[in-house]
Amino acid sequence: ISKSPVSFTMISLFNEDIGLYCGRGHPLFAVPDREIEIRQISDYKMIDITTASTPEIKSLMNLLDIKATASTDVSRILLVLSGNYIGFIPSALADHWVRDRKLRRLISDRICYSNVCSVVWKKDAPANLIRDTFVRELKKSSTEFNAS
Repeated sequence: ISKSPVSFTMISLFNEDIGLYCGRGHPLFAVPDREIEIRQISDYKMIDITTASTPEIKSLMNLLDIKATASTDVSRILLVLSGNYIGFIPSALADHWVRDRKLRRLISDRICYSNVCSVVWKKDAPANLIRDTFVRELKKSSTEFNAS
């Protein structure tokens, strides 16, 4: 007996800008962007990307010295804040530490990508007041987020 494939309902909420960051204490922290060559990035310990990215970023990752894996944004930030690693972090999340000069975005004009953030649930799932309310509020807040 074969099972039919599961199908999902997906609603895209917003695009998330992802940049490459280093922490204070990292050798690249004080180097101006114009002096950083992309090939130099491979000289430093990198945190692997665990989310989808562009083909260009995936090709770049193949050239880099991957020394750590962190499956959450917060764990990537902690590794980057240590000054021992560089890694990709959502800019909205990193901005606080950038303002405090604890993180620095590197060569943003040459290395960046965008994630589409979505809410997903099984298409044949029964009606659920909590889920439906949550999705409605997410859609409302993402509309407000995209308007700002």
